[in-house]
Amino acid sequence: MRAERSRSNIGNRSGSGYWEVEVEGQIDWVFDVRGRKVSVRAVEYGHGKVLLKRFEVAGGVAQTLWNVPVESRLEAQRVLEEKLEALLGPDWS
Repeated sequence: MRAERSRSNIGNRSGSGYWEVEVEGQIDWVFDVRGRKVSVRAVEYGHGKVLLKRFEVAGGVAQTLWNVPVESRLEAQRVLEEKLEALLGPDWS
């Protein structure tokens, strides 16, 4: 999850289904959720802890001023899927 602080780190982690970009403690994750590209902005706030700040579904909804603590990318994706289902209903795609 960590990249060198002196430069951007952009890349697809092999077999993971997401992209990660990190610049000076700010992290952008892109997940494939139900066939849709969903971008999440997060910031590190402790050793291995991340605070989700905003999300955006490509061609769909977005939410800012979102402060959700998570400890992993997997947890971030689970929380994101739950939030989208709450906003858009169980059959969204």
